[in-house]
Amino acid sequence: MVDNPIYEDLENIGQKIRKRRNEPSRELSKVDKEISDIHHYIEFYSLSASRGYKMAKILKDCLIQRRAIKDETEMLNRISVMTVGHIGNGKGRRDLDKLNNKQYTPRILTELFEGD
Repeated sequence: MVDNPIYEDLENIGQKIRKRRNEPSRELSKVDKEISDIHHYIEFYSLSASRGYKMAKILKDCLIQRRAIKDETEMLNRISVMTVGHIGNGKGRRDLDKLNNKQYTPRILTELFEGD
């Protein structure tokens, strides 16, 4: 057995990452079900302007939570395949910084994103 505190630290971090990688999928499933409930509520009920706004706000909060979960999942996936050398020379941080600069490209309703 390797008796080295640096190795032990790396091993502990690796275990934490592996353990955490399972959590976002459960969280994502829950928030996806919440979003589905909201969509169905909007579909099946007539909404006043104020109730429609409240539903839009609830939906937005869920979508922001969903984005955070997906970003964490992507970060954990990238970290899990990085080598110590990759992290040590700064490439790992640059790879993770790219996650903060992602932009959505609309698929169909491009006019929604024009001018904003």
